[in-house]
Amino acid sequence: MRFGPSLKVISEATLVIGFFVVGFYMVLSIYGYRYDTILNDFEKTSIIDLGGHLKGVEVFLDDVKVSDNLPFTIRGVNPGIHHVVIKGPSYFDFKAFLNVSNDLVSKIDSVILMPDKIVFKEVVLDPTFKFENEIYTDRDVYSNGNEVWFVNSSGVKKLISRMYSPVTMVKLFSDGYSLLFVRDKRLFFCDQLMQNCYSLRDYKEGDAFISKAGKVFYKEKSGKVFEFKIMEEGSIYAF
Repeated sequence: MRFGPSLKVISEATLVIGFFVVGFYMVLSIYGYRYDTILNDFEKTSIIDLGGHLKGVEVFLDDVKVSDNLPFTIRGVNPGIHHVVIKGPSYFDFKAFLNVSNDLVSKIDSVILMPDKIVFKEVVLDPTFKFENEIYTDRDVYSNGNEVWFVNSSGVKKLISRMYSPVTMVKLFSDGYSLLFVRDKRLFFCDQLMQNCYSLRDYKEGDAFISKAGKVFYKEKSGKVFEFKIMEEGSIYAF
């Protein structure tokens, strides 16, 4: 005589329950929720969106490799401070700390890796070459004392950085997000977060500089022109 449900019925019931449990977790995952085993509860996650045009690099989030190329989107990121590192051969590491919030995308529009050898080479340019700012219809940048500001096409201003000494000659790099500026008689390059900054060379009053096609062109008062290739064809940059 057999009492209670058969093993077949129990097995089928287990499969049905398992199906609904898995489906429930999948739906929550689609909407950006993750189960936290420590808190014993579901927690809303967010996204880190990394822009750029890089190939053959190593992208790390909190010391875990997540990709070999950019652009790349990291999903299911818990709220809090996270460390992004991007490595490329013969380039300085790109490092950034991001404060990730619920329901907000933490975005770096353009990741630029700086060559580990900063060399300006003298070049001869076409006489028609102009040392004028690139014009972006949706954003611009300017300095006010020791502050650097972005301003969009609607006139909305956003403070990017407040430095310890005055900043002048602020210009957008050719990617439209990174910055070139003069401080303490030096020409600097910084990413849009102002977390990766490099001193490129001396700056003298009367000199001029501009960025085009991933390069920095520097014109001395004497008329000599020098070029520094940051985003070079045939390198890690995928144009």
